[in-house]
Amino acid sequence: MPTIGSLPTDHPEAHLAFLSPQVSTPYRDVPVTGLFVLPFARLHEGRPLEPVPAGSVVVLTGAPGPFRGRDLAALDRLLRHMAGHAAVLVFTTSHGSRLTLPHAVRDLADELAIGLMASTAPAHPWPSIHEKIQRGRVVAAERTAAQMTALVKQLPAQLADHQAMQRIVGWLATSLSAQVMVSEPGGVQAASPTSAAEYLAPLVIRQTLTSGTPTPPARDTHTQLFPLGVVRGREPVLAVARDTPFTSQEMQLLRHAAKLLGLVDQAQREYGRVSDATGAARAAVAELLFKSEVAAARRIMSRLTPGLLSPPNARVFVIEADTAKSDQVRERCDRLGADQALVVPDPSLTGRTLIVHPIQPGVDTEDLPAQLVRLVRELGPSVWLGGSSVYAMGLLADARQEAEGALALARHLPDSVALSAQATELIDLLHQPQAYAWACCLLRPLMRETADWEQLRDTLPIALSYPHTEAARRLGLHRNTVTRYLSKASALLRMDLAALTTRTALALALEIVTRREEAGPDRFYATPPSLLSLLSAPEIAAWASSLLAPALQDRRPLILTADAWVTHDAHTEQTAQVLGVSQGTVRSRLRSLEALIGRELTSPAGTRDLLYALHVVNGTDILAPRAPLSCAA
Repeated sequence: MPTIGSLPTDHPEAHLAFLSPQVSTPYRDVPVTGLFVLPFARLHEGRPLEPVPAGSVVVLTGAPGPFRGRDLAALDRLLRHMAGHAAVLVFTTSHGSRLTLPHAVRDLADELAIGLMASTAPAHPWPSIHEKIQRGRVVAAERTAAQMTALVKQLPAQLADHQAMQRIVGWLATSLSAQVMVSEPGGVQAASPTSAAEYLAPLVIRQTLTSGTPTPPARDTHTQLFPLGVVRGREPVLAVARDTPFTSQEMQLLRHAAKLLGLVDQAQREYGRVSDATGAARAAVAELLFKSEVAAARRIMSRLTPGLLSPPNARVFVIEADTAKSDQVRERCDRLGADQALVVPDPSLTGRTLIVHPIQPGVDTEDLPAQLVRLVRELGPSVWLGGSSVYAMGLLADARQEAEGALALARHLPDSVALSAQATELIDLLHQPQAYAWACCLLRPLMRETADWEQLRDTLPIALSYPHTEAARRLGLHRNTVTRYLSKASALLRMDLAALTTRTALALALEIVTRREEAGPDRFYATPPSLLSLLSAPEIAAWASSLLAPALQDRRPLILTADAWVTHDAHTEQTAQVLGVSQGTVRSRLRSLEALIGRELTSPAGTRDLLYALHVVNGTDILAPRAPLSCAA
């Protein structure tokens, strides 16, 4: 913003100088909003003077050399008209001439806080100077907006602390042994003790109505009122009352406290306005991102946090909390995000916060997720976190959907965190005591063979997952040995191990049991749980839905192909025949499915997760035909 002191430097063509440089200091920092030219002859016309815009520089042209009585009266009238509005009065003179103003004019200008300057400009540069001032104001306003944006990033937490005013009022009440209240026409902002509002409010109302000093309600009561400043039509007031008079030191303390409270009040309100505007801009950016309008989102964000959205990829996190903790969660997320993430409230659901975390190439990306996990653990129950895997910026709508699916899964997990459904292991979601009881029941015929149990436990997972020759190579055994182990297990279990569903269930049971150091169920189950009952748990349903969601939204028949593939024991040729397509088409669809669900279908774990997710979501049968009634049912 241009000031009186900057005018001579900013506009040298005006040849401006203070008439009294020794008393110019108080005026140098006064802001200037424009320039208003007034011919001196108009002062003698007797017509009412035009209103002077606040902060204007009034340029008086055609002033006479010596000022006579009529001229001095006109100057007196002009200065009083300018009082409280114009910042400075400029007299134009010819080069080399000396302007002499009577002391009465100088004294009146000083009394009215109007600066006096002279110009020896040979031409008339005033219109161009006015335009420059206006342009300068626009530039200053833009710079101020940019500075406010930068300020929002640097503001201390105390500035947004709505309890700050109450703490100051409480401290005053304690220190002065008085009743203290800050109020405005709309109501009480802070009071201490609580009864102070009831006692002091009538005094403030009476002063507002009478525009004078209120009469204390009792003879021995001493009351002081301090305005905190007029802000946008509001007139907050600090009111203090006690039974003994205030000393001069206490009055000085109260005046300083009033200034401080006024600053706190203005700062909080300004912070709120800036924060609301910045929050609205960030919400608009998030909406654009989720609509795949990345270029527009980057343009807007470049003015708020330059470079934040420049990376090509990002992750999305969704954190949700109940009403009691939602504000705390939002504030903590804002601090954690800082300059490394876009944090916005979910407009569709109160208590939910969306976090877009751009992935900078070559930079450790696990810091923010780790902090979010710690936040959830610190705040305890009723706070949940879901996250997506890495997506291109143009696919953040899919990332958000995955994160929301993971959030649904997190609601059923002990630690309330699921950073990605693709990264969540099915075996970790199973009810462990029930799963162990089921596995022991299913494997009981093998576990009874104490001489061979350890050998079977270590061999079968590989033998069930690969062709006999490959399994033998991995185990360092002869192919016939692997075949013998599989035949023995099939005979003991009375199961057809050629069926994918049976091999998968047996492999899952073996993994559950081998996770334990000692055999034996945690508790006795009169009727051991079944695999179907284990997979019917809500957390498994949430996991399966989130895992298959990307594939279900794909226009290609990926789920239909996957269902046929697992139903025909993962044989591509039979799957192709049933679907009436080529084997290459089946393989292409399965590769696409792998990318969408984050599973390798050439691995036993990937096939298992696909099979059981299809069962939960699509009703795919997981019991082998003609399988005997067993714990696998």
